[in-house]
Amino acid sequence: MLLRAEERNALEGFRVGRNNTRVTHLQFADDTIFFSNASGEDLQTLKSLLLVFGQISGLKVNLDKSNIYGINLEHNHLYRLADLLDCKASGWPMSYLGLPLGGNPRACGFWDPVVERISKRLDGWQKAFLSFGGRITFIQSCLTHMPCYFLSLFKIPASVAAKIERLQRDFLWSGVGEGKRDHLVSWDVVCKPKALGGLGFGKIALRNVALLGKWLWRYPREGSALWHKVILSIYGSHSNGWDANTIVRWSHRCPWKAIVQVFQEFSKFTRFVVGNGDRIRFWEDLWWGDQSLGSQYPRLFRIVMDKNIPISSILGSTRPFS
Repeated sequence: MLLRAEERNALEGFRVGRNNTRVTHLQFADDTIFFSNASGEDLQTLKSLLLVFGQISGLKVNLDKSNIYGINLEHNHLYRLADLLDCKASGWPMSYLGLPLGGNPRACGFWDPVVERISKRLDGWQKAFLSFGGRITFIQSCLTHMPCYFLSLFKIPASVAAKIERLQRDFLWSGVGEGKRDHLVSWDVVCKPKALGGLGFGKIALRNVALLGKWLWRYPREGSALWHKVILSIYGSHSNGWDANTIVRWSHRCPWKAIVQVFQEFSKFTRFVVGNGDRIRFWEDLWWGDQSLGSQYPRLFRIVMDKNIPISSILGSTRPFS
């Protein structure tokens, strides 16, 4: 019903970026978020759809449990729209699928829910009754993975990473009623893989980089996905299509900025295997030798007119080559 209403322009949704990519709703399990302009007509259409859905399915939509959030919207108008929808009006930041939207990931307070959740989990365990091996297992199976949801989208501040690791470190080496105990092994050693003499906990900052890096892998592979279209519409893409354009004006609340920064580090350790050469830049991508050709021959690169020209245009061949 929502898709049909979108096709007929009954729901405008939200237009994103230079391509005006339209986003009307997102759904995951039993959570749904709608995007609309601030006109009463669009919201009345949305309300009608929800009521019709309830009549057809027999599932009552409880609008009283729903919230409406306004972006650059006067409070009086927001409350009028809330009355129209019979829902509550709320302010930013908001939480969706367990993640805060509209907050600043660089602020330590943004990460308070993660730190508090880990602290509460530790308070509920009587450390004195866990063996050393039990504490190791608990850290590996639970504490290490609790912040991963946040880490998969936001760059964690160094101070917050240090605080979480301190909680893990104190839990590993201390016990209830035993007072403060000395840390017998350096935390850097403990975090190393088991094959290198550590316990395999891993550093929070490195785990953060790895989880952000998954989007670098998914970006060129999920071209038809809505999230890819939104990123492409806002930031554009390099001519090779592998990564988003970095010459943009970033917001400090933008998760994609952190992901692009990861790519800049990640790209140093990757190289392209040439197929037909259509998507690999001759001068700027790493495909021959240990450096890009632009870095190997800077004087020649400076006079090149099209610095993003693909390999296929220079070598004039469409068949695979090595």
